[in-house]
Amino acid sequence: MNDPGDQEPSRTPSGRLFRKYLYSIVALAFAALAINTSFDVWFSYREQKQLLAATQREQAASAAIQIGQFIGQIENQIRWLARLPPELSTHEDERLNAIRLLRLSPAIAEIA
Repeated sequence: MNDPGDQEPSRTPSGRLFRKYLYSIVALAFAALAINTSFDVWFSYREQKQLLAATQREQAASAAIQIGQFIGQIENQIRWLARLPPELSTHEDERLNAIRLLRLSPAIAEIA
């Protein structure tokens, strides 16, 4: 009755049950890790997207300030050209002032 062949079939069902539980636990752990990783990736993506949008807003604001300053400088230079009253300046004075302004300001020279 204590034949080794008799004990083999009795251990096999418990071995299958152990493997079944082992596979279930491994699958459950893998599923939990996969879900956790997917949430981490999603939240990281959203955070990076928000940081990129904030960086682009800051760069756009900085560019707008620089453009405003550039246009302000051009306006000041054109006001300088137009500051003399027309009755006190001759056509030749206006022409010389315009040429001087074109030489001093490359931005106005590009527009011209």
